[in-house]
Amino acid sequence: MMHLPLEINRWVCTDSNCFQYQKALSETMFNMVQVIEMPDTGFIVVKGIIDLEDYTEKETENFVTAYYDSVEHLKIEYGSNSNGIIAECIFESLQPVDYAYQFPAIDETEAKKTVLEIITNA
Repeated sequence: MMHLPLEINRWVCTDSNCFQYQKALSETMFNMVQVIEMPDTGFIVVKGIIDLEDYTEKETENFVTAYYDSVEHLKIEYGSNSNGIIAECIFESLQPVDYAYQFPAIDETEAKKTVLEIITNA
């Protein structure tokens, strides 16, 4: 079983279940990458930039309430880390076709290696 580091090159593991990593580019912009298991086709690695300024307050609330009671509660719970958590909620809610980059992988091990390559070289 392959284990990925908790942090490398300012990429921080935000969800070890799907090998999701996040790298803050600014206070409101985050580079994200994760593994998704696709029904009947194996695994893919998806990567994209989430800029919180691209989303309205209503859109943000809709993404966040899929995981938390409200944006307000999320901000109370996570304080200065709130924007990163909001970006994670948005990223996890996207459909595979919505991601900027997709990297096909045959199996989970290959997908993890792809994530490691991305975070090591970015």
